[in-house]
Amino acid sequence: MNYIKTNLNYLRIKKGLSHEQMAKALGLAGKSAYFAYEKGVASPKIEGLLKLSDFFEVSVDSLIKKDLSAGQVGWEEELRRRIEKLEIKTKNIKP
Repeated sequence: MNYIKTNLNYLRIKKGLSHEQMAKALGLAGKSAYFAYEKGVASPKIEGLLKLSDFFEVSVDSLIKKDLSAGQVGWEEELRRRIEKLEIKTKNIKP
């Protein structure tokens, strides 16, 4: 399955950017070009994928093949569990 449109939307929102800001950052003609990527109406060419990959600091492979938003939820949940364990351990330490 191709997750690019899902990932582009997720990563843009995560960075707090608008479609227009993304288009500028990537050197696209206008916000509608980037919006078309997110809607799946158009697909970025290889050069565009490389720019997106660099901009969002993810591999091209991950950008296309992995649901990055699903992985983020798992990571946050794991972090929360580890913090809870640490809090429990530190409560048992006496000064």
